[in-house]
Amino acid sequence: MRVVASAPGKLILLGEYAVLEGAPALVASVERRAEVSVELSEGRGIVVDAPDIGVHRVELPPPSEPSDQDERLAFVEACLGEVWPRLPSLGEHRLDIRINSERFLSSAGGPKLGLGSSAAVSVALVTALEVAGGHGDGPAVRHIFEAAHRAHRRAQGGVGSGLDIAASSFGG
Repeated sequence: MRVVASAPGKLILLGEYAVLEGAPALVASVERRAEVSVELSEGRGIVVDAPDIGVHRVELPPPSEPSDQDERLAFVEACLGEVWPRLPSLGEHRLDIRINSERFLSSAGGPKLGLGSSAAVSVALVTALEVAGGHGDGPAVRHIFEAAHRAHRRAQGGVGSGLDIAASSFGG
């Protein structure tokens, strides 16, 4: 079974830094989308392919085991850690995760544009994992937002307003 999900990026129009102190901000989603596919097959294990950030077929341990992977996979590991305990059926399969975030780069291999690629990837990955794990066509958008927000904050050391996750969850 293969599940594909995508999520839009964000553009903060006003209050980009003020929002971190609790002030209001204005955000919009943009049609630059991250796409994530999760393929379940026979066997066990998790393999991640994210060529846009230089990750090629990296094997991850189950989220219940400690990991010493590099920081490029922090958001992937946080999303897996968020979803895994609620969907034990994921552990009964091999998961091949492919992440495409090329539309968030200025050119092939170029610098990021600052349009919220990590948030878009987090929302798309949580969505794909939820569907692959048995939530049919997917849980409610509010549930995706909350799970992706928790994972995203965990990957960032507990900081972040969630504005980018909101744009990627509810926008587009």
